Amino acid sequence: MRKKKNLLTPDEVRDIILRFLYEKRKKVRSLEKIGATIGEIKKELKKYGLKESEIVSNLDFLIKNGLVLERKEKIKLPKKGIEVPRVRYELSNTALHYFESPSKFDFTEKFSGLIFENIKDSVIVVGHGNIVQNRFQEVYGCLEELKFKILLSNISEDRKADYLADIETIKSQLARKTPDKDIIKRAWERIKKLSTAEGFIQLLDRVWKFLKPLLGV
Repeated sequence: MRKKKNLLTPDEVRDIILRFLYEKRKKVRSLEKIGATIGEIKKELKKYGLKESEIVSNLDFLIKNGLVLERKEKIKLPKKGIEVPRVRYELSNTALHYFESPSKFDFTEKFSGLIFENIKDSVIVVGHGNIVQNRFQEVYGCLEELKFKILLSNISEDRKADYLADIETIKSQLARKTPDKDIIKRAWERIKKLSTAEGFIQLLDRVWKFLKPLLGV
């Protein structure tokens, strides 16, 4: 069923764009076609009754915020025998984290090119140089997923900042051999209020599943 015009918020439109690019990425058989043209994006989003201006403005937002990359290429027009420029839009590494858990093969940002696994058989460095105890990898991945879901939600910017700060607080404890349970509990009490926001319950349940044994609950 198509959604009627004006029922989608800007963040919902952005989420649709990202999901379309992610699904396309999973289906392509060559790197050259891993992104989508503006025509393909417009065709997909017009199913939701959106104007071209809405599609373009939200795509521009994703580009400016580092979630979508522009890949320029040249294509040859068979009948005219000339090359013309074309742009494909694809997910950035940051956007991929919204859909996929962190990987030990993620060499981005300040620790680019460096990855250490099983330091003293207990600590690993995940992408972006974040340290986490080996036994906490799963909850760390869930927290990363929660972070990017919050970033792309329509929650107010102030509340986003508070939730993200609490997530980072818990993640910092996961680098310690003996995490401070009280710090984690206080941060979690604030984070779990997200259960009142649409679409967060299932992910919060997953995070709590891993935190429970850590907190001895």
